[in-house]
Amino acid sequence: MALLFIKNLKAKTTLGINGFEQAILSDILLDINFEVDITKIAQFDNLNKAIDYDQLAQDTIQWLSSQKTNLLETLAKNLLDFIYSRYPISKIKLSITKLKAINNSTDVTIVVEQNSNLAVS
Repeated sequence: MALLFIKNLKAKTTLGINGFEQAILSDILLDINFEVDITKIAQFDNLNKAIDYDQLAQDTIQWLSSQKTNLLETLAKNLLDFIYSRYPISKIKLSITKLKAINNSTDVTIVVEQNSNLAVS
């Protein structure tokens, strides 16, 4: 097994509890790390045997743009569920950063790890 990293993926989503936050798209950054079986993938050297990480990134951006969520924690859990529903990934570590989320800080970040058959830890 190996880890594949999609780092600093830029997306926009409706996120926040304040009224003005529900009326705008917030800028977020994501890191999506997931396990891949490089032995199996390298044996075939074919995208059909691998996770198409470009497609995963585009699907994630598109899904996020359609979401309206109050809490970062809810967004993280729902995004994990979305990815698992579309891709045969056994374990994901996901980091979501909401830029300019609070005063006197550059951002707020949540990091979650989940196996496909376990609850979020």
